[in-house]
Amino acid sequence: MSKLKPLSDTVIVDIYDKDVCKEDSYDGYTYYGIVLAVGPGDTYMGVQNPMPLKEGDIVLTTRKGTKLVFEGKEYYEYSLYDIVATVESDRWVYYL
Repeated sequence: MSKLKPLSDTVIVDIYDKDVCKEDSYDGYTYYGIVLAVGPGDTYMGVQNPMPLKEGDIVLTTRKGTKLVFEGKEYYEYSLYDIVATVESDRWVYYL
């Protein structure tokens, strides 16, 4: 995945699970994915704000994101602000 380098506060995620969400959300699903690539962060008033995410983090989001096809595989692009939380659990095992 090192060939794909996001810009600004963009994150590339591989979605691998979705749950039906009872709450009101964008399309009724909660998506789980693994972060494959992270941009450098945004700049505000000349100061670079680092990204709080890193490659390999498991994240949760309530929208599907922008679909990208790269080397025949589907990935999804998110802004940092579309990511709801990181998941810290042994329940999710993902092999790259």
